[in-house]
Amino acid sequence: MSSQRPVNAQLRSHIDKDGKLTVDIEQSAVPALADDEVLVEIEAAPINPSDMGAIFGVSSISTFDAMGEGLDRRIVAQMPPAALNRFAGRLGQNIYPGLEGCGVVVDAGNSTGAKALSGRRVSVTGSGMFAKYRAVRVEDCLPLPDDVTAVQAASAFVNPLTALGMIETAKADGHKAMLFTAAASSLGRMVRRLCDREGIAFIGVVRGDSQVEMLRADGVVHICDLKSPDFSEQLIAALSATGATLAFDAIAGGEIVNEILRCMEMVAVSEMAAFNRYGSSKQKQLYIYGLLDTAPTVLKRDFGFAFGINGWLLFHFLGRISPELRKELNQKVIDGLKTTFETEYGAAISLEDMLKPENIRAYLSRGTGGKYLVMPKGPTRL
Repeated sequence: MSSQRPVNAQLRSHIDKDGKLTVDIEQSAVPALADDEVLVEIEAAPINPSDMGAIFGVSSISTFDAMGEGLDRRIVAQMPPAALNRFAGRLGQNIYPGLEGCGVVVDAGNSTGAKALSGRRVSVTGSGMFAKYRAVRVEDCLPLPDDVTAVQAASAFVNPLTALGMIETAKADGHKAMLFTAAASSLGRMVRRLCDREGIAFIGVVRGDSQVEMLRADGVVHICDLKSPDFSEQLIAALSATGATLAFDAIAGGEIVNEILRCMEMVAVSEMAAFNRYGSSKQKQLYIYGLLDTAPTVLKRDFGFAFGINGWLLFHFLGRISPELRKELNQKVIDGLKTTFETEYGAAISLEDMLKPENIRAYLSRGTGGKYLVMPKGPTRL
């Protein structure tokens, strides 16, 4: 690359001390690379649920004020005063969202590892992937086979490694079955495919007839519909049939956590030979991995004393595993990009079109099968 650095365009989110949110596209020269860095021209980056909070905080779309056009477009909104303590750590700072993406290495630092990636298409992770260019460390790049496209590899990090991590978590504790909420999501379908491969029984919790039919078409046997008036009965039947005492929940808010544990306890108690005032001794474990419902998590404590409720985050999991296991999981991702870890997108948009109000409404709706793909060089047919 010439000594004159290209001009970058990158999505930026800023909340000031008074709670004013500004989301715009920062334009600046690409900085010089460190020895162990490469410059990736981003071809595609997905908008994941975890990105939305980084972009918009908890501001309401009804308060958004859009102005400007193209790369000069920006969104201004007001954060609720009650939420400012939650975001105290980022007030006055610029945040650059985008956890993952895919692109081509167009410049490299001086290290051997960096130079080896020159010209290669790579999957990348970190932050700030909603950009035309991104400087990343060599260790945060996953070199891809020549026959893998940018669209196929755009989501090669968050969901695939999360799915693999959840399976590793289940296996480590000896579980032979699991319950999974938001089971019709891209992540849910990946986990289900891995469960089939590993011989782990899968209970899919979804919302509505269309999602039930989607899981049935995928061959899922145990399906529970949150919208059904007999949801609890469906849940008890599925738990009884599979013996599942492990759950991964993406909802968190309301009573869903309590209901899952309560139904697990009901099944366990029904199998006890004698009454015990403290309930069953069968350990029930629920991991919260999402926040689809931001209401408080309500626990009525009617599920005995043998239980655990923990958060599950990919970055915590990756921090605990060995380099050898991480390398093994990365290879599984590469091998499964066109099968197990295939991701469907609802639409592709350009970087500047991320801030069009109609697009914001669409990708904030988080509908199943509606994941948006940002393509900074211009959207192509998916």
